[in-house]
Amino acid sequence: MAAESATVDFTEAVDRRPARGAVGLCAAVLIAVTVVALFSPEAAFNAFERWLQPLAEIERHTFVNLVPLPAQLNVAHGEPFVLSTDVSGDSRWIPSQGRVVLAGQRPITFDVDGRVVGLTVPGQTREVPLTISVGDAQAHTIIRPRHRPALTRLVAHVTLPEYLQRPNVETTVDGSKVRMLESSQVSFEGEVSRILQQGELTLSAATTRTATTAAGTVTTAMTVDGKHFISLPMPAQDLVSCSLTWRDIYGLAPKQARVLKFATVADRKPEVKLLNLARHTAILEDETLEIEVKATDDFGLRHANLVWLAKDGEGKDLGLGETATVVDGGSKETSLTGTFVMSPEFMDLPIPCIVELYAATVDYLPGRQPVTTELYRIDVLSYAQHAEQVRRQFEALLTKLEDLARSEESLLDGKQRLQALSDEDLQTEASTSAMRRQVNQGQTNRKALERTSGTGRELLAEAIRNKQFPTGLLARLAETVSGMQALSQAEMAEIVKSMQAGLKKEGAARRGDLQAAATKEASAVKKLREMVGDMDDSLNDMVARNFILRLRQLGAGEGKIKVALERALPETIGMRTRDLEPELAEQLKKSATQQYELRRESKFVQDDIQGYAIRTGVDAFREIHSEMTEAHIQESLAGLTECIGSNQLVKAIADTDGWAKRFNAWADRLDSSGGRDNEGGGGDSLSAEAMRIMMDLLRIAQQEDALRTQTRATDRLQAGKRQHKARSRRLLDKQLDLLADINVMTADAWSPLLYDLLEEVAHAMDDAGELLERPQTDGETIAAETEVIELLTRACGSFQSQCTSAAAGMLAQMMAQLVKSQGKKPGQGSVAGGESNFAGNAQIDGQPAAGAVGEARSVEKTSGRIDPATIPEEFREAVEQYFRAMEELEK
Repeated sequence: MAAESATVDFTEAVDRRPARGAVGLCAAVLIAVTVVALFSPEAAFNAFERWLQPLAEIERHTFVNLVPLPAQLNVAHGEPFVLSTDVSGDSRWIPSQGRVVLAGQRPITFDVDGRVVGLTVPGQTREVPLTISVGDAQAHTIIRPRHRPALTRLVAHVTLPEYLQRPNVETTVDGSKVRMLESSQVSFEGEVSRILQQGELTLSAATTRTATTAAGTVTTAMTVDGKHFISLPMPAQDLVSCSLTWRDIYGLAPKQARVLKFATVADRKPEVKLLNLARHTAILEDETLEIEVKATDDFGLRHANLVWLAKDGEGKDLGLGETATVVDGGSKETSLTGTFVMSPEFMDLPIPCIVELYAATVDYLPGRQPVTTELYRIDVLSYAQHAEQVRRQFEALLTKLEDLARSEESLLDGKQRLQALSDEDLQTEASTSAMRRQVNQGQTNRKALERTSGTGRELLAEAIRNKQFPTGLLARLAETVSGMQALSQAEMAEIVKSMQAGLKKEGAARRGDLQAAATKEASAVKKLREMVGDMDDSLNDMVARNFILRLRQLGAGEGKIKVALERALPETIGMRTRDLEPELAEQLKKSATQQYELRRESKFVQDDIQGYAIRTGVDAFREIHSEMTEAHIQESLAGLTECIGSNQLVKAIADTDGWAKRFNAWADRLDSSGGRDNEGGGGDSLSAEAMRIMMDLLRIAQQEDALRTQTRATDRLQAGKRQHKARSRRLLDKQLDLLADINVMTADAWSPLLYDLLEEVAHAMDDAGELLERPQTDGETIAAETEVIELLTRACGSFQSQCTSAAAGMLAQMMAQLVKSQGKKPGQGSVAGGESNFAGNAQIDGQPAAGAVGEARSVEKTSGRIDPATIPEEFREAVEQYFRAMEELEK
């Protein structure tokens, strides 16, 4: 079996093809491995290593090597982003294309440019895995979309120049422009929505604004802390624009840098103005004018001042003036408002005089000169001057009344001619035209008389304010003015109606209406002529009263100078003028100036008396003018002025005393020469007496109203100060004078009603006086004075029913208007929390600047229009403004 099998080749019996195939395959694999090992030993070694250690985490070797991507990429939310990587230098193969796969999205094929792999990936809004494939290599990452870091707050920290004395300013920057004061410094602080990694500020343009070379850029890093960044301070004058950018911890920056443009501004001049004051106005000697001063600035004001200077009627400096600090400011005060109270009485101004004033303010800029308003002028009128102006206004009113009387007489003549026509002639076109002209002219005259009565009422209200006008004189004027109003509303209106009724008829039917109109016309003419006569008489009495007042004012002025010289005599006797102490020399100079003003006024009085004597032929005036001429007033008073200036006080005292007595004697002679000042209005004696009482009550109410204004102004002075006490005492004296007037009226009371009313008023005045005596000038005192005015108004109304004259109703309306206007006059009360001072309490900063330059007056009056030709030139413009303001108030 063995021998037999030995001869047989069993291999031939086996199919060798599978074995040869396996060997061939192995040989092929071995050859391939050998080729690969020879071509890329690293790949062979990697494969052999992975084969020997199948469980080990050994990275697969690829022929294309990509630079690995970070584990995650933070990209802008919803915005396309660039994905890039590089093919490493040891790559044996660089394909021409690659592919990006985002989970759940279509693959993106891209071209490979050299060894750089870069492509734009569409914006993503949610986290997504990303795989990039290039050849046999892949890179993986996680895409995390994030919103860009947004600027939530940007603040500019501005360091102001040191001279402003103000803290740093923090300003929120909302737009693209930043305005800063010259010489400031600025830094920026911002906050973004995410923690920051870095921040940069890039300055663009030149280092100075005047550079003409090409602009450059300078980039500086900003300090970052969490979500905040802050830049270094930069001088404002070197800045034109800058850009701010930042990068958060994810490497994201804003889509666009925040660009800021700078504008530097200069420290502007402050502004100052005077409110409630006309450029040229006038007040009476005992009135109070409240002037509101307002100053504004962009950064800060030191103070707001009012500078005033007193001059005589010819513009000569009287040596009286101050710089009053109306309200103090501060480095943070950009608006100042205060009230300067001008009171000629408290300022000890000579009467009359001119006060020139302007407001001034200054800010904190070194070297800046004060900014001022234009120059304002206030004429301070004496009662005599005011009375003369009122008289001249009444003369102008009388002229209008005479013109109306002549026009009405002409209408009466026309009506009488029409009456003389036959019935046939009355119905002709010519007669109809004549009647139509009568109607038109009658309507014109009626309206003119109504306007004239309104002007007369305003003038009467103005005259009542002047306590030098006797009550009887004013009562007669009130009767005349009220008569004008009644005539325009009654007879003259009925005349027009009768003529209009006649025009609607024909022929003989017209005669009845024409007769009625003619009868009423005759009555109207008669009344107008009586009014003209009554007003002419009243004006004559007013002229005499004005001369009496002016002469006594001259006597009082000489008396005041005498008292001042007697006070100075013990300290100046026997001394030469150049050896006097400055204070004494100034006192003599002031007395000499006052004497000069009296001499000047005496010339006006002498000339006016001469003119009146020539015009009227009154003996008393002619005799006094003759005596004034023989006394050589101008030469004597000029010598008296020289005596005062040369310190010859003994002679000067004797002369001033002599002239005071002489002026008063002339006034007494005129006062005793006649006139109807003590007469009341028309009607029965009871009505006339009630009329005088109403007039007295109205005048006292007006004076109480003026006292209340001064009390309110005095209260602005700090209580306890010497000036406050002194002025409270002067207010008390005024209140006591008014109380004395009421007591006199009470003693003469002719009815229980009058007695009770006056007693009630006296008690209220006594209460106000007790408060002023403390001294107390606050709201309690103001309320007490207001109660006095209300009681006087009630008393005036009680007597209206006892007056048969229409003038009583007019006076009652005036009183009611006074009460209605309480607390509503411009300039009264504290304004915007500002302080105020009387000029006598002003802080002195220096002398008023000569020629310095700069809405309605605060003490308004009511009066008629003025005839400029009848006013002294030096006061013409002021008085025109004075009465214009009065008309505005009435409107």
